[in-house]
Amino acid sequence: MMKVLTVAAKKNLTPTDVKSAKWPTSWVNWAGELGIVGPGSDIGGLDPKAPATRGDVFVMIYHAAKM
Repeated sequence: MMKVLTVAAKKNLTPTDVKSAKWPTSWVNWAGELGIVGPGSDIGGLDPKAPATRGDVFVMIYHAAKM
């Protein structure tokens, strides 16, 4: 979910960026830069292998929509 929202919100994302992205590090970093997750987003420590909770998905969508 975080990756989908990051792709939608990151205006300067290029195909080269996507090809060279490291999972999950690049996507977590980009989502943090956009404020989708991380400090101030109300979403704490992320486990990329854990399923997203309904609450976290709502918060991520809310922050991505503000872009």
